[in-house]
Amino acid sequence: MKRILNITHKSLFRAAAMSGFISVLTAILLMVLPSFAYARVTGVCSNCHTMHNSQNGSAVAKDYLDADLPPQEQLLTSDCVGCHSSSTGQTIINFSGTSVPIVYNTVPPSQPLAGGNFYWVATQGDEYGHNVYGISGIDSNISETTGAPG
Repeated sequence: MKRILNITHKSLFRAAAMSGFISVLTAILLMVLPSFAYARVTGVCSNCHTMHNSQNGSAVAKDYLDADLPPQEQLLTSDCVGCHSSSTGQTIINFSGTSVPIVYNTVPPSQPLAGGNFYWVATQGDEYGHNVYGISGIDSNISETTGAPG
């Protein structure tokens, strides 16, 4: 076999074949892996949604303190804080077959999730997390010039 610059045709073919294989494998992974990245909610639709925000003449949408809310976007029965809050220390609640991650407990969380829990910023101050509308007030450490609302 003739060598050009100490490279054989066979080694060039192998390199091209490997490059093609890696390209195809990368394309397949890029198409398949994003499907695993989406949050998936399973269970009975009415666990989270309401058609008319009314059941037996009473409002369905409630906040985490069980106070009536106006109709929510996407016909939800509560807002984000309402569905992902708990008055217990549990951080995963099974609600009629749906596992709901709890990111705000009104008591110390028993097993905080990887992303943390807003209990700490709500009870101990702005230094313990970022502020979320409906849980804590405006962060006193951030001025309007650095991005605080106002």
